[in-house]
Amino acid sequence: MSHLLQALILSEPNVTQKKELRKQLTAVLDVTAQLVDRNVGDVTDLYRRSTEAVEQANSQIIQAMQELGEVAATIDAIAQAVDLLAELAAMAP
Repeated sequence: MSHLLQALILSEPNVTQKKELRKQLTAVLDVTAQLVDRNVGDVTDLYRRSTEAVEQANSQIIQAMQELGEVAATIDAIAQAVDLLAELAAMAP
């Protein structure tokens, strides 16, 4: 759903509608984070490392948006975070 909302935000020409869609996207992402937090024990080392990797990647995404020259490093950070998340997801029952 979040990917579809992002695509819709990019294609929507109306600024007001974009703002409303961004609010909805934020809500979807918040609920998803809550589900993960409740279903994955935060005491596990892999969960902690995954969370830290995602937070680092997010920081780099924000910085990259401000400094487009940082995109390559950001892509690497995202890839590392995704790898850890995939490993974590593979452990889920």
